[in-house]
Amino acid sequence: MASEKKGLRDRPTYQMNSFRQALVDCDLRSVPYQGYPFTWVRTYPSGDMVEERLDRCVVNGRISADYGYILTYHLVASGSDHYPILGELLTDAPIVEAKKKRRFHFEQMWTLEKGCEDIIREAWDSTDAMGGVKEGIKNCAEKLAKWNKLTFGHVQKQLAAAHKELEVLQGRMGQDQVLLRKK
Repeated sequence: MASEKKGLRDRPTYQMNSFRQALVDCDLRSVPYQGYPFTWVRTYPSGDMVEERLDRCVVNGRISADYGYILTYHLVASGSDHYPILGELLTDAPIVEAKKKRRFHFEQMWTLEKGCEDIIREAWDSTDAMGGVKEGIKNCAEKLAKWNKLTFGHVQKQLAAAHKELEVLQGRMGQDQVLLRKK
């Protein structure tokens, strides 16, 4: 399984053959994946780096029969040398859902920003007394959402872009090049 390891020497063949035989004996099949091919990484003090597909999703024949679509994704690692794997069992073909309007969530980071308190005060002051608390909260949420986009931009988009960049950089780990980017 040379394509499942990058760096240093391979495991002894007998170990891998024993693992493969255990999968056959238990009627388990490895599920194809999407994402970065390796699920584990180790960098040694010498600077040598090893990446390997140690973790995998396996299913038996019954699961394969019950679920027409089995999807697995190798996700970006954060805080571990093992990359998480997301498995999805679907009886029907995956469908793309329409984008739903995101519920409002108050972000604690806003309280640290100059102007947040003014936005809240302005929203409550401009709410009709007859509208009540519910109307005040709705008005406050709308004004904070607009202020958030102007002040912080699209944080979710920035996080998604940073996540994509991390995936790209993970894919380049171990290459003989230095990857630097100026912000």
